[in-house]
Amino acid sequence: MATELQTSIRHVAVVGINHTTSDARLRDRLLFADGSIEAALQRMQTTPQLDECLILSTCNRVEVYIVLQNPDNAVQLISDFLAGFHSVSSAEFGNRLYFYRCEEAVDHLFNVAAGLDSLVIGEYQILGQVKGAHQRACASGSTSAMLNKLFQFAVEAAKRVRNESDIGAGLLSVASVAVDLARKVVGTLDHRTALIIGAGKMSEITAQHLVCNNIGHLICANRTRHKAEQTARQFCGMPIGLDELDDHLHRADIVVTATGASGYVLKKDSVRKAMNRRKNDPTFFIDIAAPRDIDPEVANVYNAFLYSIDDLSAIVNKTVNRRSSEIAKARALLQEEKQKYFEWYRAQRVVPAMVDLRSEFEHLCEVELARYASSIEQLPEDARQTIRQFASSLTKSFLRTPTKVLKAKSADADAAEFVRVVQQLFSLTKV
Repeated sequence: MATELQTSIRHVAVVGINHTTSDARLRDRLLFADGSIEAALQRMQTTPQLDECLILSTCNRVEVYIVLQNPDNAVQLISDFLAGFHSVSSAEFGNRLYFYRCEEAVDHLFNVAAGLDSLVIGEYQILGQVKGAHQRACASGSTSAMLNKLFQFAVEAAKRVRNESDIGAGLLSVASVAVDLARKVVGTLDHRTALIIGAGKMSEITAQHLVCNNIGHLICANRTRHKAEQTARQFCGMPIGLDELDDHLHRADIVVTATGASGYVLKKDSVRKAMNRRKNDPTFFIDIAAPRDIDPEVANVYNAFLYSIDDLSAIVNKTVNRRSSEIAKARALLQEEKQKYFEWYRAQRVVPAMVDLRSEFEHLCEVELARYASSIEQLPEDARQTIRQFASSLTKSFLRTPTKVLKAKSADADAAEFVRVVQQLFSLTKV
C-alpha cells in the first residue's frame, strides 16, 4: 500500500521521536510543555510548505502530523522546526526521528491512538492525549479537512479496539506499571509509606493503584496545597506543599513523581539529607513525569534507587507477551477501520470534479430557464413551479450516472487521469 494514496496532491505525514528511538533525557528536551503547543502551532502555520499541522506531545513521544504537497522534505522541515523552537541542535536528535507518509502515517496514528505503539501496550491514557492534541490544533486553526478526518477516524477506531478486545486488560497505564514496580522491589506495601508529588491525572491514577495495593501511608504533595488536599482527601492521605518536602521526604519508602514542572523537583542534596535521616534505609524513586522531576544524580546517592519511564520496559515486555493474541485481534479491528478512512480519502480525489460537475449542470439549467423566462412567466404559478421542478429533476438525473462512475473510479490507480478527462469533457475548472 506504499503508493496507493500518493497520487493525491496533498500528503499526510508524521515526523516524531518516541520511547523506542530515544531515551527520556533527549525526549525531555523536545517536549512541549503546557501552553507551548499553541505557540508552536502558530509558528508552524507560518511555514509556506505546510497546509495543516498538529502536535502530539506526551511523556513517551513527540510527534508532528502535517499535510503538505512535497513529503520528501518533511523530515528536514520538522527537524529544523524542533531545533529552532527548543534551542536544541538537530544533530542531537536528527538520527532518532522516524518518518511515515501516506498509508504508513495513517497506520502509525491508528496504532498510537489504540495504544499499540505505547510503552504499556493497550494503555488507555493515550487516547485522551490524542483527542486533546486534535482539540488544541483545531482551536489554533492549524488543521483542516484532512487531519480532522484522519484523527476522527483514528479516535473511533481506538474506541472500537477498547470495546471489542481485551488489549487493555491488566496493566493499563504508566502509573499502574510504576506501582507494580514498587511492589516488586519493596514487597508488600501495607507497612510502607508512599509519597506522590503532583496532583494531576497521572498522580490520581498512581494514588488509586497504591491504595488498591494496600499502601500503609500516603503523602500527597503539590505546589498548590489546595490540590494536594483534594488528592489526599480522595485517597485518605496526608497533604503537604512542595515547600514542605524536605520535612517529609525521609518518611517515604517509595516516591513517585508526576508533576508538570519545567525543572527538577527533587535534587541530589535534598535526597542525600533525607537518606541520612533514614539512616540510609533504602528509598525507591520512580519518576514518571515529562520532563523528568528527579535529578538523575539522585541515582548516585547511597541506597536511593531511581527508576525512570525507560526503566519500566522490562515489565512492559512481559505484559506484551501475555497479550499477543489480543494484539492480533486489535490489529484486525484497526485494519477494518483504516479501510473506512481510505475510502473517504480516495473519494477526495474525485470530490472536486463532482462538485464542479454539479455546479456546471445547475448553471446550464439556470441558463436555459432564463432563456425561456418570458414565456414561462406568462404561465400560471403552478405550471411555472412544475417546469422548475422538472428542470431540477432532469439535471439530477443527468448527474446521477457520472457521479456514480466518479465515485467508483475513486478507488482506481488511474483516478486522477479519469478526473482530468471528465474536466476536459465538460470544460470544468481544473482542480
